This record gives sequence, structure tokens and C-alpha cells, in this order.
Amino acid sequence: MCFVDCPGVDTIGKMPRKSGNPAVWGVAACIGAMAAITALEPAPAQAVQDELEVIARGRALYRANCLNCHGDQGKGDGPLAELLKVPPTDLTQIKRRNNGRFPEDTVYHLIEGSREVRGHGMREMPIWGNAFRKSDGAMSDDRIYQIVQYLKTIQEERRASLAGPAGIVRKSE
Repeated sequence: MCFVDCPGVDTIGKMPRKSGNPAVWGVAACIGAMAAITALEPAPAQAVQDELEVIARGRALYRANCLNCHGDQGKGDGPLAELLKVPPTDLTQIKRRNNGRFPEDTVYHLIEGSREVRGHGMREMPIWGNAFRKSDGAMSDDRIYQIVQYLKTIQEERRASLAGPAGIVRKSE
């Protein structure tokens, strides 16, 4: 049913006149519905603001839970790093180690604890999913998501001027 005064409709709320093409009115109704749904989506500026808030929360969670091992910049050089049997991962190289793609789902599950870190043997990294669940229940998923979004922002891009043959990075002079 149409609830607005449209050309080709007898009165508000009635079906199109017989002279109109019903298929055209069906398309028009779909376009109107899509426009209404689009209007409910957050404005681009709001979406950017929401994303920045998620990243800021992720940074705060990183600093509270990950910094001691992975370091302030995520390089694996935190104050407790030298005490560990297995050195912490340089979190700034995740994207590089995955052919330029940040494996968001994999990183999420490694932090959450449902995937093991290959080659580490015994797991030294705490299973943050369990720790967050004990402190705030269902919010643990949000917290891990926020950390993952923050980690995406600290990925180092290879500088072309330092790339040698086959992508080998030379130390700058």
C-alpha cells in the first residue's frame, strides 16, 4: 500500500489505477523502502567518530593488558618481554607477515584464546577472552574487537626506498 499521495494512485492508501503499470509501482515502492533504510544508517561523520572511539578504547585496553609484554609501540619489547621464554610477537608486522592483509578474524581468535599460536608450544600469552569474560561477561567480545581494531592502526608499511631485492628491507643509513 502507498501511504503518500503519488501520481497514478486514486487516493492515499489505495493501489494504482488500472491504467498504471503495477510493476513500475512495485519498483517505486522498493526504491522508497531503500531510501528509508538508508536514512536510518549513521551519517558518514558519525560512522568515522564511532570508529575513532572503538580505536581509542582498543588503545586503552592494549595499554592496560598488552603493553607489558608487547611494548608501547607493539614491537614486542615491553618491560616483561625479557622474562618470557618465547619473545612476544612484534604486533606492528602482522599485516606484512600476511602478504599485506590484516587477518582480523585470526587475530581476534588468537587474543580470545580459541586458536593456538603455531610454533609457540605452551601458550604464554594469557587467554584474554577468559579474563574479559570473568570481569564483564558478554562485553569480552567488544573488548577484543576494540583491541583488534587498534592493532590494525599500528601496522607498519614497508618503505619502498628501503626495499631491496625480493622485498628484503635494508637498514637505513
